[in-house]
Amino acid sequence: MSLGTESNFQGLTLSMGAIGITFTILTVFAPGYSITASVGSMVSIPVAGAVILVCMFGGSLVSARFRQQQFILKLPTIKDIVRRTLGGLLMGLGVLLIPGGNDTLLMIGFPMAAWQAALAYVLFVASLAALIAKFGSIARSWS
Repeated sequence: MSLGTESNFQGLTLSMGAIGITFTILTVFAPGYSITASVGSMVSIPVAGAVILVCMFGGSLVSARFRQQQFILKLPTIKDIVRRTLGGLLMGLGVLLIPGGNDTLLMIGFPMAAWQAALAYVLFVASLAALIAKFGSIARSWS
């Protein structure tokens, strides 16, 4: 999240802290609550998948319009397809290695002080640091 070229780290930190505190309160008062549970019940409705797909695509168009004042649809190159497929495979392998994914790791594993969550997070951060040190980073703010 940024305003122009200036980073808004404090605002992002406060937002993420609010999400974490809210999730912890929900977990204490409603232990069966899950961020993804609401989506699971919606998908069982026959047209929900199509509606979600249309809404997500429409939201992407609106977001592109607000950010860049244009929307350009272009075909990916073979290199882009290979890179994104490889990235998806690596993400899938990561999900297999850390059961529950990021939301379970951060929202349940850490508050419970599970050593497995801490180990998974340390390995995740170390892997990212090694990859960034080796290949560099082209990351930039989306807004």
